[in-house]
Amino acid sequence: MTGPELVAYVAATFDQTSTSGSVTPVCLANGREESPIAVGGQPFWITISPDGRTALVANSGWGGPVVQSTVSDIDLATGRVVRTIPAGVGPMGIAITPDGTTAYVADMGVNLRTDVGEMTAARTVTPIDLLTGRPMSPIRVDPGPGAIAITPDGKTALVAVDGTPQHPLGEVEPIDLATRTVGRPIHTGIAPMAMAITPNGSEALVTDTGWGGDELGETVTPIDLTTGTAGPAIPVGSGPLDIVMTPDGRRAYVASATSEPWIVNPIDVVTGKALPPIAVPGSPQYVAMSPDGTTVYVTTSDEDHNALVAIDTATDKVTDVLPLSFRGGAVVVVPAPAGRCT
Repeated sequence: MTGPELVAYVAATFDQTSTSGSVTPVCLANGREESPIAVGGQPFWITISPDGRTALVANSGWGGPVVQSTVSDIDLATGRVVRTIPAGVGPMGIAITPDGTTAYVADMGVNLRTDVGEMTAARTVTPIDLLTGRPMSPIRVDPGPGAIAITPDGKTALVAVDGTPQHPLGEVEPIDLATRTVGRPIHTGIAPMAMAITPNGSEALVTDTGWGGDELGETVTPIDLTTGTAGPAIPVGSGPLDIVMTPDGRRAYVASATSEPWIVNPIDVVTGKALPPIAVPGSPQYVAMSPDGTTVYVTTSDEDHNALVAIDTATDKVTDVLPLSFRGGAVVVVPAPAGRCT
């Protein structure tokens, strides 16, 4: 590896008996795990600030004993949570504006675990002023907002909405961030879970998990952001959970969590075509891209093993498997702070 040392920040996936959670730094040159950073219960998503100094973690509480409604703000230089910020109920997706001043949190709601599987879905996106660490007036959307992404120009947030188990939805709702008003929904497959936007802001790719529908999803929906219309669905493996895009916007990688055999699906973004799948040693959960776009990192798990798997984007081959001592969830990859991973 050339250039700066890299570190992955990996969230521990849901422990349904715990009200706490953690994010563990993993040094990618040698797979060494550093001390876990304690955050709120069932951390679902991690995002890095544009200046690379902080990470925001959405503490969902999803599936745990106590609903969560906070975001943990981690100083990456010290590896410490510097503040815990209130959000809406069951925060899952989180995105930061390109100027670094505001975060937007998708508030999924509460899983009540009733005998009919009923869910109380939130209907809000919570803006957070990152200068003061204070939440602002929530933005009302349709039930079950999960993933959220912001266009490179900072003008629009895209919110993936999946409804409730009784009334599953598949749509992306654009929010005008200048006025914080919601535009016309764009229809996708059932239960969209993650999004990636091209660097020029012209297109978004949305994973259609199908969770809560009649069957698991097996597609990614491309959206033309200049017209606000969905294109032909791209076939991938079963239960596509997460997606990441190369810095040039030409290739995307999808973690198909419930496919057997276990695979990661590359997509040619320019042509909208799926490429040959990549076999990985465990169910792929979440994906992250190295800053230079040369490597995709995938958290995987099976009954006996948990790992962080490296895939070379030039060859689409697995080049390394780093064992994890825990079941990894959301992951981001950044240059290691000074004094770490040396």
